[in-house]
Amino acid sequence: MKARWWVPFAFLAPALLGLVTFRFAPIVIAAVGSFYGTTLRGESVFLGLRNYTELFEDPAFWSTISTALILQRRQDVISQMRGGLHHAPRVTRRATRAAALFPAR
Repeated sequence: MKARWWVPFAFLAPALLGLVTFRFAPIVIAAVGSFYGTTLRGESVFLGLRNYTELFEDPAFWSTISTALILQRRQDVISQMRGGLHHAPRVTRRATRAAALFPAR
């Protein structure tokens, strides 16, 4: 019997095609498009890094980045606390059962 090495790739092909189409293609299109600007008539004009220099020189950008990082950090702490409070009763119950089954000497 011949080895059919291509069969797993045939099963993975639709998923990989969807992944490339809906995940990676928009990222590449956005990255390429960030180097262009549009005139009032709808024509694309190559700007190079001018968009990025304007972005990094804008104080509103840095304010937004710092606010986003602060909120993300708070959300991480809140999520960890919520998860800990959710699991604490279960852990305590198990620890109590274990202590009853195996008392310390």
